[in-house]
Amino acid sequence: MVDRAPPHVIAPRVAAFFASQTNNIGTGAAAALLAALPVIIAYLFLQRYFIAGMVAGVEK
Repeated sequence: MVDRAPPHVIAPRVAAFFASQTNNIGTGAAAALLAALPVIIAYLFLQRYFIAGMVAGVEK
């Protein structure tokens, strides 16, 4: 059996990175961008479904 490390949530990792890189704001901003990038890409591909869901909630 292979021991695997438990999955980690990205937000605490980015916060810890900001704490360790207090004087390097550019690197911290890059880490935050890389953390948010998958969500942004998913939204761009699924945007029509988000909009359809919002419009369906308004039309009654």
